[in-house]
Amino acid sequence: MSLKYTKGIPVLVSDCIINLEQRNAKNIEGIFRVSGSARDVKKILKIYNKGGRAELHRVDLHTVAALLKSFLNDPKTPPIINQMTVEDILSVTDLTDDERVQKLKSALMDLPIANKETLYRLVPFLTRVIENAETNKMDSKNLAKIFGPILLRRKGQTPQEFFKSIPQIVDVTASFLVHSAFIFERIPLSSKHEHDIAFIINTERKRYI
Repeated sequence: MSLKYTKGIPVLVSDCIINLEQRNAKNIEGIFRVSGSARDVKKILKIYNKGGRAELHRVDLHTVAALLKSFLNDPKTPPIINQMTVEDILSVTDLTDDERVQKLKSALMDLPIANKETLYRLVPFLTRVIENAETNKMDSKNLAKIFGPILLRRKGQTPQEFFKSIPQIVDVTASFLVHSAFIFERIPLSSKHEHDIAFIINTERKRYI
């Protein structure tokens, strides 16, 4: 047996996000930054990779967050954003905010459906974390430092090239998270994720009222 998927989304990703949401991880200081139990992460990954499912409520929230990061960052995990789209996204560095939003929206529309579904599941949760940054100390920049190198990783980079590109990756990822409502707006969605995207669209708009 191997890892299970539901509508193109890895079950591990869905299970982690559901668990983090249900246990109000958005209110936990340092969520995604504080290390969890490496031993538990390794053990749980083995369960999912064999087609099973773990009782995530039995481990602490930082371990669940670490599990999600570890899975997405595993070279064996197909990237959510393919290489061509990564290059398109990183090309927005010198654009204005409005131009960035349009470019990012266009790039995401070209992703395969399964990739979009996974992204639509992940980003609204990260937006909820950002909305509680006063409590959890994880604003868009802090999350971008963690998820940027995971989502926008390039193949074939040397360690030196990777470290040199980190400021650009963090900058673009932070912009992507801050403007995710406008980026996702009017992109065709499955009904399953419409309520998540509606949340970030409404939240983003409140900032400008």
